[in-house]
Amino acid sequence: MATVSLTQPPTFSEVARKRRLMSRSDEEIEDNIDIRIQYRTGWPKLAHLPLKTVYEGNPDAFFPDRQTHISQIITILRAQQIPISSISVVYRVPYGGDNSNKLDETTATLLITTFPDSGYNSFVATREIRKYLNSHEIHVLIEIIDERALKPSVFPILPSDKELISIWNERLKQATIDILKASCLKVVSISVFRYGLDLDPEKCPPTVMISALDAEADAWWATILPRIRSICQPAFDATVIYGDQITMGSNELDMNTMERPFATFDFSNLTTIKMGASCGPIGGTWTGSMGGLVRLEKDGEDMGVFGLSNHHVVRSDSLEAVTENNTPLRPTHSSVKSMSFLITSPSDRDTDLILQTTEAGVDELKKVLKGRPGTLGLEAMAEMGDFSKAKSLEAVQDRLARAEHRALTIKDANRVLGSVSTGWTEGNVSAIETVFLKGESKYTHDVLAWPVAPLHRHKYDFATPGDSGAVVVVSDEFAVDCGCWVGLLFAANLAAGTGFFVPMSLVLKDISEITGCQVVQPSKCAFDDI
Repeated sequence: MATVSLTQPPTFSEVARKRRLMSRSDEEIEDNIDIRIQYRTGWPKLAHLPLKTVYEGNPDAFFPDRQTHISQIITILRAQQIPISSISVVYRVPYGGDNSNKLDETTATLLITTFPDSGYNSFVATREIRKYLNSHEIHVLIEIIDERALKPSVFPILPSDKELISIWNERLKQATIDILKASCLKVVSISVFRYGLDLDPEKCPPTVMISALDAEADAWWATILPRIRSICQPAFDATVIYGDQITMGSNELDMNTMERPFATFDFSNLTTIKMGASCGPIGGTWTGSMGGLVRLEKDGEDMGVFGLSNHHVVRSDSLEAVTENNTPLRPTHSSVKSMSFLITSPSDRDTDLILQTTEAGVDELKKVLKGRPGTLGLEAMAEMGDFSKAKSLEAVQDRLARAEHRALTIKDANRVLGSVSTGWTEGNVSAIETVFLKGESKYTHDVLAWPVAPLHRHKYDFATPGDSGAVVVVSDEFAVDCGCWVGLLFAANLAAGTGFFVPMSLVLKDISEITGCQVVQPSKCAFDDI
């Protein structure tokens, strides 16, 4: 994978300033063409990769008469022999930071993805596209990028990579941590993966991946990354990505950007919470997953079955206030007893999101039937004798009836979210632990966790918002048969598609120490040392 030069990407304010200067000569346009990355060319200087592609929010509003202009742009691209994969008008936003939800003229982008090929001139194409759009008073960002770079490959460091593991653990890990702690930048975590564009892990260099809340800051590119690369190369490359997903965005779920859909099931007659189901404090905005059930015993007495999840999934301001000194409190502590609160499944946040999406679908179907301003709906067409619309009218009416019924059942709480991520994901554990630095990660000390790279990154991420609290299980045939829990998922990085878990043995040990009870289920198995 080609690496970014040390030139700092602009902030969004700089991008907006440059875009106000719309009258440019060829030289002025060329001066602002972004060629810092071998596989991406853009205008003007673009935000740091990886970026999230958002189709919702009507980006076409900044690109009128789309079809006519796209045809002309295709002509320009073909003249430079650019192997076009796709052309679209979208929003391109960071995975974190203040601009992650900024869907406006500063992020509206003409996105052109290309097939892997080094024999074309994207610089000239970018210049000519900019000149053409400028002549029509269209001022979106322009990005021509290798389609593989929209979702770079992430592979684990394998246990067989003994030399890499030794170099990192014995020589580079602490030195890198020291540089980052002295930088005063907003570092969340430090991981090591193979990271690149190729589907072959051996062609993706081992890379120190630093997640930070301020990945766009000047200091990263001017000072910090050069220093880290100077000590890590040639064994490791280094990069910084947005990293504000320590709690996996559990209070900021967005139905429009979820990679896998929510699924509803009728559990109205159930009295227990299903493993993997959505859960959260009643009336709260936080959500996550119910990881599984834990049975406790004390002095031979069965203390009952308890649901397992993460503290930030079921957080409350009052409980955090009495534990702000990081002092654990036993369940029998008077402060805990006085502020108990209910956990609901599905979480109120997920229920609201599903209802919003369902009602939006109802509104859209009504527009299809009744029509929009200036257009006829299916009902009017059918009444005017257009019999070709009869089947379409019947189908849409049926869909509308089902959508309205679904909205009512959700409001009546007869249906719940069966699983936040609706299914299994697969990944490989990396042999180098991730370090979450105290401070920005919200921990009072550095915390180690095992990172997981998605097995099929081009298809799905290992973890998505709302998965926090899910159980990580071993996928080996024997382990699957015995249902071996290897860890509790507590964080993810959405920019890389990776997940992070704490070993289940430590979770259960902590439960025993805090409650004074023995964990009798789940029970110890042959894979406990994994």
